[in-house]
Amino acid sequence: ACGASRAAWDYGQRGTAWTNPLTQSPLTPMPVSVPENTIQKVVAGDKFTMTLLWNGDVYGQGLNYDGRLGLGHTTSPIRTPTFVTGDVSDLSAFGTNKHSLFLSRKGLIYGCGDNANSQLGFPSSTWSSLSSPTLISTSHFSGVAAGLNHSLFLRHDNEVYACGRGNLGQLGKGFISTDTSSLVHVTGSVSKVFASDQFSFFLDTGSTAYSCGYNNYGFLGVGDMLDRGFPTQVSGNINSISLGSDHTLMTATSTPYQSIPYACGRNQYGQLGLGDR
Repeated sequence: ACGASRAAWDYGQRGTAWTNPLTQSPLTPMPVSVPENTIQKVVAGDKFTMTLLWNGDVYGQGLNYDGRLGLGHTTSPIRTPTFVTGDVSDLSAFGTNKHSLFLSRKGLIYGCGDNANSQLGFPSSTWSSLSSPTLISTSHFSGVAAGLNHSLFLRHDNEVYACGRGNLGQLGKGFISTDTSSLVHVTGSVSKVFASDQFSFFLDTGSTAYSCGYNNYGFLGVGDMLDRGFPTQVSGNINSISLGSDHTLMTATSTPYQSIPYACGRNQYGQLGLGDR
């Protein structure tokens, strides 16, 4: 892990021991202290990091004020990787969000952390946050995606459900003025779901990408900068999607052994790789 921000030494999300704040944070990757096991996936949220091992164990470190690490408490910061839970097949967090989602090997979904907008599938008036991974639904799912203040869930039958904030269309249910505190059906025939700050992407079973939500810089990829309240077709032959907070990257299949990268959205700092910034 690496990072040059104040948060890198202040909250411990790199998973290394505390360092002197007067010393520059590492600008090159450093080894992170996790148990000796093959790492399956690493995700980064707002000042925290979660690591999934191939044996199903999850470890977390970093900021934990609202229980986003799922350790059963809100002691913060946690400066070294700490065991969270086991029997997990996938997990999700996003760079600016304060909650974590877990998919168990049995297909059950759990969440912890910030619930101010009901993004964990419970009324925020009941729980503003949850410090332990809490069961969200007894249905069986195959994918999860955590946005800034909304969540997407892909059920085993390729149907998509969502909860949380939907004022900008990020839930794919129109422009909803009140937070959605329980899972609502969005669309079907989907193979993967992706969530960003205030927008969402869906990849259907035929490799066509759809998007909805906030679109200020054109990151929905729909040819304009108008927000979308419902999933809108973007492009076909897509095999992978990655979302930033205000830009989108995709790869499209051109031949059986070759993919072409595409990008859209904000390019103020050259993040699209077009060579014009």
